[in-house]
Amino acid sequence: MKYHHLHDKIQKEILMKYLLKNKDTTYGKLHNFGKIKSLTEYRENVSVIEDFGMIQKYIDQISQGHQSILTEEPVLAFESTSGSTGKAKLIPYTGGLKKEFQKAIHIWMNELNWMRPKALAGKAYWSISPPLKDKYSTEGGIPVGLESDDEYFDPVSRFIINRIMAVGKNVMQSKDFHEFYLNSTAQLLACDTLSFISVWNPSFIIKSDHFIQKNLDEILAKSTLPKAKKEAIVRNGFYWKNHFTNLDTLSCWTDGQAKMWLPQLEKMFDGIHIQPKGLLSTEGVITTPTRFGNALAYTSHFYEFRNIRTGEIFDSSDLSIGEKYEVILTNGGGLYRYNTRDVVLVIKLKPLPILQFTGRSGNVVDMVGEKVDALSIQILSEILMKEDRNLQSVLLSPYKDEAAAGYELLLISDHITDFKALERKASIFLNENPYYKQAVDINQLKPLCSKIVSSKTLLEILVNYGQYFQIRDGDVKLPVLLPVNFFRKNFRSDD
Repeated sequence: MKYHHLHDKIQKEILMKYLLKNKDTTYGKLHNFGKIKSLTEYRENVSVIEDFGMIQKYIDQISQGHQSILTEEPVLAFESTSGSTGKAKLIPYTGGLKKEFQKAIHIWMNELNWMRPKALAGKAYWSISPPLKDKYSTEGGIPVGLESDDEYFDPVSRFIINRIMAVGKNVMQSKDFHEFYLNSTAQLLACDTLSFISVWNPSFIIKSDHFIQKNLDEILAKSTLPKAKKEAIVRNGFYWKNHFTNLDTLSCWTDGQAKMWLPQLEKMFDGIHIQPKGLLSTEGVITTPTRFGNALAYTSHFYEFRNIRTGEIFDSSDLSIGEKYEVILTNGGGLYRYNTRDVVLVIKLKPLPILQFTGRSGNVVDMVGEKVDALSIQILSEILMKEDRNLQSVLLSPYKDEAAAGYELLLISDHITDFKALERKASIFLNENPYYKQAVDINQLKPLCSKIVSSKTLLEILVNYGQYFQIRDGDVKLPVLLPVNFFRKNFRSDD
């Protein structure tokens, strides 16, 4: 595949296309789209959307059936985000936005075929998660929600994908979670040519494995596997590599908090290639897996980057290696300068910007003025994991009641050595935040305490978190900084 070295030129063309196409919309008229001739003028006329409330009234108008609000193109559907900090957001999807996703996915598939041709030689399993809510339409008749990943593809590609799917979409008709996983795993085990698995969070496939191990007899009874293969599984147990002899590649998130699942994943899929999935969210696609790494999907949307350290905003041609940036997105669905809160680290710039997802900004806990943020806790996690190689990850759990407030350090490990040493190091790190230190010094916050959490309990935390915030299994991202009182309310102190 030939990469375009003038990605900055294409980026500016995409921006100007958006402005020209939507200059007569409600939003376009208000922000002078028709008069904007440069990126500088775009920034002067359009403020960064720091909070979804800044555009909620436009989303409400679209929901009611009004046209030409954010885009001239009609909104085909809304996709609901799985927010954990408040009301779920409805992201508008137009035909143009779906094509932008398709561009990035086609590049990914072409690159995968070049790098791992055996991955696409057989059948594939694409993530399908049980729905947590009934599908519905807005007041104006616009449907809300996509069922599975194949809806990002064009009709021809979707037809081909559905013919090679190892698990049919009929599993979505299951009446409850148990039946969903039973039907899914029974179909999956019956597939003797599985060569590719695509999920978002690696925890989803780990949860599926736990379900298989726990319900193996029931699954085998329902599966269409030949009798001899069923007997072999009963005799020897179920192991992914042994059962799926053609399985070549598992694609999933491996950056940010997804790293915590990698030790379990690598053990389960020993010898199977794990491909780091690009950064894709409900609002847009940021990076695509390529032979060079996860590259900026520069042909899909228009991107700006705010330096975490300085607050300056740059376009993709002015990034610096080693710096971290918030990604600000303009897309074909009507989001203009939308702060995704995704933070990326620039790894390389040639032949394209190669970006690594490091976490999300904007998650701050401030119970008594201490201002503890998730990005700093992500750094703490990386520091502690270097201190003890048995440490899988770290979560920080804030708690508050009438008697006290404080933070509990959750050390994720099955074989930790000296947890008190890690607790001391974490306390020193947190005390570098003067607001936190002052709150502890004047007894507004209790001193940091720590707790060892097994990988089994970690999975239980993830499941509980997803259910509590109504997030589909395949989409759950466990934050490094948990919501206040979430852990203590949902897990006993001796768990």
